[in-house]
Amino acid sequence: MNDEYVKVMKRCYELAISAGKKGHDTFGAVLVHDGQILEEAENTADYARSIFGHAEFNLVHKCANRYSDEILEHAVVYTSCAPCERCLAAMR
Repeated sequence: MNDEYVKVMKRCYELAISAGKKGHDTFGAVLVHDGQILEEAENTADYARSIFGHAEFNLVHKCANRYSDEILEHAVVYTSCAPCERCLAAMR
């Protein structure tokens, strides 16, 4: 493991803990390009109100129309857990 991976995964877990402290499931996601964190998101899902707010989906939403296709094609998404199929489709 390199230092960047450890740093970014640590941030994913910090976001997951933050989500948990707010009453959400504990998930976090980070977008990295050229070794720099561009965006990050945590889980905001509210199942009682049928609100889908997975961290990865929130990350995609934050990045939409903000970054060029070239940047996104070379960026890497790190997550605190394997994404669900819906989040994978959104990332794709």
